[in-house]
Amino acid sequence: MVIPVYDDADTTPGIRPWAVWILFALNVGVFLVCAVLPPQFVQMLAFNFGIVPAFVVAGVTPEGVTLMIPPVLTLVTYTFLHANWVHLAANMLFLYVLGDNVERAMGHLRFIVFYVVCGIAGGLAHVAMASASGAPLIGASGAISGVVSAYVLLRPTARVTLLVAGILPITARAFWIIALWFAWQVANLVVPLAETSVAYWSHVAGFLAGLVLTALLRRRDVTLPWFTR
Repeated sequence: MVIPVYDDADTTPGIRPWAVWILFALNVGVFLVCAVLPPQFVQMLAFNFGIVPAFVVAGVTPEGVTLMIPPVLTLVTYTFLHANWVHLAANMLFLYVLGDNVERAMGHLRFIVFYVVCGIAGGLAHVAMASASGAPLIGASGAISGVVSAYVLLRPTARVTLLVAGILPITARAFWIIALWFAWQVANLVVPLAETSVAYWSHVAGFLAGLVLTALLRRRDVTLPWFTR
């Protein structure tokens, strides 16, 4: 596992990342609530608020099954559920380390729209590729993948320090780190290296959505280094 721990300070005057802090708190809060609930109840929440592709494709649930919300709304709610603390910590570290820079470039409300839409894109990709699945997809990875792609558009040369395998610190330019991260996602789609429950299509779709949305939602005074000299 590769997770960021900090990056170069962005000296550009900006705004406090209230949206990042709110999203962070919501994800952690939901996880803490789930941690004290009986396992059966947590599983029920996963089926109600996680994405079950078969439910989304049909638009309804099988006879005899009643959900708390329409299946289409799970394209948003699934991002706030996590399987375990490692799953949560990895996503939240990406959000905390990289997200403030993206929010500064967009503003609070646009960043929230960006985050939600990237999550929806990731969820739709998973539904498209596993339409018959009755297993719930949970986690913020699709939305976080959008944050990752936005960061590399906005700060490609920033130096980011990572922990590899949770212990080995490595510092490198954001472009190279994120390029390798994306290549790993694609490699697992083309030639799966092992049996896994990771939704790589969700990651790739969230990443691509982030590239498009960053160009559309950034503030007018924010330039993209890739397209300026």
